[in-house]
Amino acid sequence: MNEMIKRLRNEAIESFPEGLSDMDYSYNPETKKFDIPAVEWDGIYGKHWERFDSEEARTIRLDRYSKELDAHIAEYVKEGLAKRKEARRSKEASKNTLGNLFPELAKLKG
Repeated sequence: MNEMIKRLRNEAIESFPEGLSDMDYSYNPETKKFDIPAVEWDGIYGKHWERFDSEEARTIRLDRYSKELDAHIAEYVKEGLAKRKEARRSKEASKNTLGNLFPELAKLKG
């Protein structure tokens, strides 16, 4: 079961539309230094940098991203486990068909 959850978590992360690629500082033309907090995102439209007014603003955005990712992973794993449970239930139910209960019926082709 743990391997299944790990696999589902990895799939969830890969399916999340936006990934954190890098954290660094962006160039500030006014000070001619790299002192603007920034984050590089890798999303469905490619890589792009998001700049922030302060470290605090960047931290707030990263916290929001973390919460969104955690919620996505939890929902993805929950749905994946439910699908697996339904597949097992369906497989068990199919064992109760006439063909499985009476194999000799399969030999009686009309």
